[in-house]
Amino acid sequence: MNDTTNTNKLPFEFTGKAGEYFGIWIVNVLLTVVTLTLYTPWAKVRTRRYFYGNTLLDNSAFDYTAEPWALLKGYLVALGFFILYYMGTNFYPLLLPILMLVFLMAMPWLVVRSMMFNAFHSVYRNMRFSFKKNYGGAAAVFIGWPLLMPLTLGLIFPFIQFKQKKFFVENSSFGQSEFKFHATPGGFYKVYWLIMLFVVLGVIGMIAAIAIPAYHNYVEQARMGQMMYGRFINAADDPGIMMLSMAISQIATLLFYIGIFAYIQARVGNLVWNNVELASNRFESKLRARDLFWIFFSNIFMIVISFGLLIPWARVRMAKYRASKLSMLAVGDLNGFIKSEQDQVGATGDQVGEMFDMDIGL
Repeated sequence: MNDTTNTNKLPFEFTGKAGEYFGIWIVNVLLTVVTLTLYTPWAKVRTRRYFYGNTLLDNSAFDYTAEPWALLKGYLVALGFFILYYMGTNFYPLLLPILMLVFLMAMPWLVVRSMMFNAFHSVYRNMRFSFKKNYGGAAAVFIGWPLLMPLTLGLIFPFIQFKQKKFFVENSSFGQSEFKFHATPGGFYKVYWLIMLFVVLGVIGMIAAIAIPAYHNYVEQARMGQMMYGRFINAADDPGIMMLSMAISQIATLLFYIGIFAYIQARVGNLVWNNVELASNRFESKLRARDLFWIFFSNIFMIVISFGLLIPWARVRMAKYRASKLSMLAVGDLNGFIKSEQDQVGATGDQVGEMFDMDIGL
């Protein structure tokens, strides 16, 4: 355990405003449409710079330094693969297995290069983040372990999640300091076993939502003695009952999925961040599933009724909430830690090396 007698709790903060981001977002949308999606890299850079620049830690903002032209190369590669996939799906089915094999073999390389690119262009107080060239580790967590999913009937999934989170955290660095990950597979199994319980209860609830109105109608028909060809008139003979049952079922399904997603986001997010360490500095995350459930549900509702125009408001709202629930538990003076990292980098030089300048969304 770390000594917490001299720990300073430094909260993250997001200062962006929906109105400001709406101006960026609407221009991005229009130019992306006009250019037949070729503006996508510029839109991504503008968006990231806005969200990075409005995310503060100890009153200092983050920065995103990538140039759109670098992302354009990666976007064209991804677009080319999508075109080949579309052609294979619709015209050359025999091409699909080859494309899938090529993509599977290239995945570790793409993941590592993407992480290196984004880490290198993520800056805090003039210090860059970095990511290791660990292709073997990427192959293990994205190809090797997932191949065991069928053999274990999916029971290995929480362990795979643990290995992937550990891979991302422990291959990342800030300056010369590497991040450490202290979570265990047991923590992930606890989260996902509870999800499985929720799924079972949710399925029972949805069945009940359909069965109860039908059974009620069945009883009423029986009580009134209405018979048709030797059987009772059931809910299928009453369009009103069927429509009500379907509506209840769809609403229940939507709320169920939102609830599961909110629970995963909160529990896994807290599990990861509360077990991350950077040079004895720890992090504290206090996301709550019920808060995320309400934010997700109300965001979806407002986006639908506004025909998508409130997407910027929803993104800013989510960013504010996530930042408000995350803090850094800094041991001693954060300024001293930053200064030490800057001195080390200045002494050793920038060891970035050759880096493939493409951005592949994970």
